[in-house]
Amino acid sequence: MISTPSERTLTLQAPSLPSYIPVVVPFVENAAGAFGLGREDALKLGLATEEIFAFLAGGICRGKPVEIECRSGIYYAGVEFRFSGTELNLGGLNITSGLNTAADGDLEDMGLLLASRTVDRLHISVGDDRRINLAVAKDKTYPPPGEGGLPAPDRGGEITVRTPNTEEIKEFSLRVAREPTELYRPPYFHYPGKVVDMIASGEYEATVAVTAGGNVAGGLLHHFQTERIIQIIGPFSFAATDREGIERSVFDACLSRVARSRALGVVALHDLPASLEGDFETLGRLCSYGEDGRASVQKTFGRLLNEDPGAVIWTAAELSSYLTGEYRRLALAREIKIVHDLGETRGGASIFSAEALRDRGNVTLRPLWPGADLTANVERHVHHLRGEGFRDIFFLLDLGVPWHAALAPALLARGFRPETILPFGGRADVIIFQYHAT
Repeated sequence: MISTPSERTLTLQAPSLPSYIPVVVPFVENAAGAFGLGREDALKLGLATEEIFAFLAGGICRGKPVEIECRSGIYYAGVEFRFSGTELNLGGLNITSGLNTAADGDLEDMGLLLASRTVDRLHISVGDDRRINLAVAKDKTYPPPGEGGLPAPDRGGEITVRTPNTEEIKEFSLRVAREPTELYRPPYFHYPGKVVDMIASGEYEATVAVTAGGNVAGGLLHHFQTERIIQIIGPFSFAATDREGIERSVFDACLSRVARSRALGVVALHDLPASLEGDFETLGRLCSYGEDGRASVQKTFGRLLNEDPGAVIWTAAELSSYLTGEYRRLALAREIKIVHDLGETRGGASIFSAEALRDRGNVTLRPLWPGADLTANVERHVHHLRGEGFRDIFFLLDLGVPWHAALAPALLARGFRPETILPFGGRADVIIFQYHAT
């Protein structure tokens, strides 16, 4: 059965049986083409769909109905598989499922890892009703800009801060990509057409400063990092004079916009201009590892939009000193409760969500389901993700979920370190661990 909830989605429902692969794969490829993906990118999304559907039909939910929704994100096409799992086979949803760690080359079933190789993002979530969403996305391929130069921003004169039009977005993107800055620049700034579509999708918003002569003198992007936290990228300033004033004007305009949203706070996970650091608390740091193993370190910053309401958080004893010190430094009111292992039985296999950004060599893991194999599951994920070329491996624990605390000792033992606390990044605060090779 095919339905069309809106012009940006198409949905197919089919039994998860191998015989339906010839139906499902062309459906996804044709939908992706209709949503603007080029032929090569649509085929890659179809290949990931084939691997995932065969994977589901092979045991995760064999014969049960699967809803396959294709969605246009404007700058990407996504496919979401929705189905119900059983306690016996949920462990197969780990991205490393089926990988044989004992025998190199004996990889009969590569699970979701093989599918992740052909897409830009992969994400899994499990609802309280054990309803599972498995989503992949493939970005459109955008042409790089020409080699033409950019006009120098006007010197002096009035600056107008506003929401940019399409051409101003392109100019902003080109300036971020080409002009000197100490701030982190995500790769998408090298493709101005992609930035235009990211904003058109509604997932991102931009604020720019424009000179009297119509040139872009600075700007920033922002988007929801979680349901309650907004992340900013920038602000960047390209002016010949009063760079700090432009950074301040752009940031203040953005802040007035997000203050009217549902957000509880704002974070900058990749540094800030020095002129704005005093407006934020330093939350920690994150590293970006190059192919040569060298680390580029960025501070992470955050500020609440209203007075801290306080919270109860759960943690393992191994983290209590770290959290006590950090909460004291950040002046956040928290009641810290220690979770103790008193011999209770943990059964079944644990599940970790993996959000893989292959173009950045970056993967973020989150615990989705408790189990008896937490330590072994951490080991499997680190071993195989590093083997797949992922250099930056992050693990997020929600301190509002008591069972997440059981993962802290396993992460610490495998080379992860707590680096940043995101206030109200989940049910309560979220702590970001990062893997550091020894």
